[in-house]
Amino acid sequence: MTPVPGEAPGPTRSSPAPVSALAHLEETVLATQRYLATVNRLTSADLRGPSHLPGWSRAHVVAHVSRNAEAVQRLLHWARTGEPTPMYVSDEVRDRDIEQSARLSPEELAADAAETAALLEAAARGLPADRLEETVSRTLGSPAFPVRRAGAMRRIEVEVHHADLDAGYAAHDWPADLHDLLLKRRRRELTERAGLVLALTDRGEEVPLGRVSSDPAVVAGLTADVVWWLLGRGSGEGLRCSTGQLPELGKWA
Repeated sequence: MTPVPGEAPGPTRSSPAPVSALAHLEETVLATQRYLATVNRLTSADLRGPSHLPGWSRAHVVAHVSRNAEAVQRLLHWARTGEPTPMYVSDEVRDRDIEQSARLSPEELAADAAETAALLEAAARGLPADRLEETVSRTLGSPAFPVRRAGAMRRIEVEVHHADLDAGYAAHDWPADLHDLLLKRRRRELTERAGLVLALTDRGEEVPLGRVSSDPAVVAGLTADVVWWLLGRGSGEGLRCSTGQLPELGKWA
């Protein structure tokens, strides 16, 4: 595990937590409570079982979410102090830390998940509003982005990987505004691909994706099923395509 420099312990619950300037923090706190409740009931056998992510056990997913909490905390430290502390030293170090953490016992994994989440929440509540536009990056030299995006990033990590555990929580359990957030993100990421139309049957809406032609393919289904597929999960369960076969979107970054 790579320590986060200079951060204080997480907030106690004896007094109201300070309001954070970071968007999505309160939603992330609630999402984390749901996630930790799931993690706490996973047995050793559960954790060694497969997740929705190829090649990763549930223990790998839990380990990744904990190491991601530390990584986002480093971004907040960078923005607050000006000391360059990217999310990860390298992808190799990131992967090594996940593998090491995945070997922890169920009790150690649960404690690690709770502790890293609490420390991240404390760091987020301590980030001054005038630091939100400070730029940070995933690794040194990678594309920079304003730290204000870290709130949505962390919320997505917790919610999506909670569902990846395949332990009773799924995309259908996500709040509607998270579906909207993920739809917006995937539309932005897939702007340059050949277009299609997403028909969200539970909303009665049609959403263009990519460069739409005069006769685009139409992928129809419930919003949760559409979003799950857009994230590269599953094989399109619950969806139908006007061409008879769902298009390949590539791996979600």
